[in-house]
Amino acid sequence: MSEITEIHGILEKEVFKSKENGFSVFRVKVNSKNTITVQGYFPQVHEGEQAIFKGRWAFHPKFGRQFEAQECQAQLPISASGIEKYLASGLIKGIGPKFAEKLVKAFGEQTLEVIDKKPMQLLKINGVGPKKVDAIVNAWQDQREISQVMVFLKSKDICCLSTKNDK
Repeated sequence: MSEITEIHGILEKEVFKSKENGFSVFRVKVNSKNTITVQGYFPQVHEGEQAIFKGRWAFHPKFGRQFEAQECQAQLPISASGIEKYLASGLIKGIGPKFAEKLVKAFGEQTLEVIDKKPMQLLKINGVGPKKVDAIVNAWQDQREISQVMVFLKSKDICCLSTKNDK
């Protein structure tokens, strides 16, 4: 059996995600030149996030070399392009691809901080009113609470994730 390896990267593209059990396949950018395929059970990760994966390399007969992650620790993106991808993923209700682009154009790498700590600055964007700001703030807080619950459950080995044998 191969040894456990740790990989750091940015979730570039979601190739597949099962809504039933959270099994996912992502293209993960590990550096400026290399992108790999990572698969595993991680229902709470999204395009644009940075993540640390722990697992083993495997060879899939149809799809080739892949990294089978047994653990995934996601982190909020810090680059403007990562933030835009993250927000465009539909994770935050009220923010789609076009609005994510507008937000990042206006606030750059501070976009998530603005949403989290200074949401009234969103009113500076053309077409954004108080109702939209409230909706975004509420969706952002809901998403953060869900993530915190998932991290807590995982830390207690209580999780809604299926095992590899359930595929």
